[in-house]
Amino acid sequence: MRGLSPLLAGTVFLAPALMVALSGPLGARLGRHMRPTAVMALAGAVAGTGMYALAGVGTWWLYVPVFAWCGLGLGLGWTFSGVATQQVVAPARAGEASGVLLTFLVTLGAIALAGTAAAISAMTPQRPPEEAYDVILRLGGLVIVATAVVVMAVRHRLVTLGRIPPLSMRAGDDTAREPGRRSP
Repeated sequence: MRGLSPLLAGTVFLAPALMVALSGPLGARLGRHMRPTAVMALAGAVAGTGMYALAGVGTWWLYVPVFAWCGLGLGLGWTFSGVATQQVVAPARAGEASGVLLTFLVTLGAIALAGTAAAISAMTPQRPPEEAYDVILRLGGLVIVATAVVVMAVRHRLVTLGRIPPLSMRAGDDTAREPGRRSP
């Protein structure tokens, strides 16, 4: 990692790991005030901006806060994808939905890793590896932020049109609210 010793690189990677662990309790607090889709969009914005900023970081001590920022976004996204899933499936199917979600997230991560490795391999004959890493980080960050914005815009529009219920409603709930209205 950018010329760091294995020990220093491992130490730098502790920051995002710690933030991923802390994102659960933080997510619980955010969940009391924000809908899961809003938290997931926020998570995408945090992770995406962190990835983009990581491309510009040149010193190891700046990696720590920027990597921690990425870890926070990824942890919140992972946490709230589970929360959102559990809110839209019937309780009897919660385990099934959790398994499908985990399979999807792990598969998506594997595909992203394979695509990243292929892109870096394709770029490295023409440019240095560090430059290829920066291109991938910037592109990945922009894609994540853009996806978060598009998902929130589409979801908001569909809820406004009454085509889908808000994510905060449970499947089969007898006290369903009107689409677009917030509960007290």
